[in-house]
Amino acid sequence: MDSELVIHSDDQFSPVGYLKFKKVDIVDKKENEGKIKAIGVTQPGEAKLLKQVYYDRKNLGPRDLLVKVYAVSINPVDYKKRKFAFLEPQPLGEQNPMVNGYDASAEVIAVGSQVQFFKVGDLVYYSGDVSRKGANGSEHIIDERITGFMPKNLSHAEAASIPLVFGTAWEGLVDLLRIPEDPKKNEGKKILIIAGAGGVGSAAIQLAKRILGLYVVATASREDTIEFCKKMGANVVINHRNPLAEELEKHNIKEFDYILNCYDMTPEYFKQIAQLIKPFGEVCGIAGFENSLELNLLFVKAARISMVFMGGRPVYKVDMERQHQYFKQFTQWFEEKILTPTMTICEDFTVENLIKAHEKLESGTMIGKYVLNNVDKF
Repeated sequence: MDSELVIHSDDQFSPVGYLKFKKVDIVDKKENEGKIKAIGVTQPGEAKLLKQVYYDRKNLGPRDLLVKVYAVSINPVDYKKRKFAFLEPQPLGEQNPMVNGYDASAEVIAVGSQVQFFKVGDLVYYSGDVSRKGANGSEHIIDERITGFMPKNLSHAEAASIPLVFGTAWEGLVDLLRIPEDPKKNEGKKILIIAGAGGVGSAAIQLAKRILGLYVVATASREDTIEFCKKMGANVVINHRNPLAEELEKHNIKEFDYILNCYDMTPEYFKQIAQLIKPFGEVCGIAGFENSLELNLLFVKAARISMVFMGGRPVYKVDMERQHQYFKQFTQWFEEKILTPTMTICEDFTVENLIKAHEKLESGTMIGKYVLNNVDKF
């Protein structure tokens, strides 16, 4: 058979059991031979535009790996890129779909001419490069310098939940907040992690407490998110729906050496952050600024603010091997069970489930990581 029926994701079964659909594509199998099968969009927009797509398999660069993908996890960058198509080098269309997916576990099936770290058959995990096609497909091309060996004690689904959030948290904590990696140097120091139950927040709590030895205060607002932050290791959890200073008074805490904001840096939150940071303290955010911020609030404290974007290294080709090196360290910590994956939802990789995952993250109610497994069976 030289063609296949592709029923789009908005189709459903009627109450009486008959299949009804809004649109059906007949995909020519011969036309798509040699191409990578994936889930993506052919124009920016809402999650329901996600569908099965194909794109040309390109030649490997010198440091590239071709991998067979087993599991992926979803992050805010996935839906933001789907909506706004930022860093897409060419116009989108049927021949050039946008394929996202910036967390994956996979098996190496081919290597570039100058690959140094991996060989065919190695199991890997990685975050990816937002200026290239993502991992939401049967195969993927990834630079080895932003790739790590998958922890041997974890499933593919668990491993796929790790790279972007732990990498973002580590770069925020160590590279930008400049927290010493020696926990002895952090004795008595406090960090506030805003939005601690999300993907980056829950990773940051673990790294700050279990690796860097800080006293960790996290924010959350629901009973389940509060408990999740405590499970990750937070010493104290406060409600970010209330004025932070008032919440902290209950615990006799007035200021912090470090603040990591794992949510949007709104002007209102920035005012509270500026109030709580110590003189000469360090502030870092993981998302873009909303409107303008009153930076003079930090000027009078000689405090420093920075923004972490883990994708910056591969996009601008700057010190890319650093990500390989800290993935190697993460693997050791996971294998020693010092760190734990934060996967809370795991479903099969389908168009319907990817749409559902995007919508869940866009709702702002996600706890931990949303993983789609069995990509190789897609």
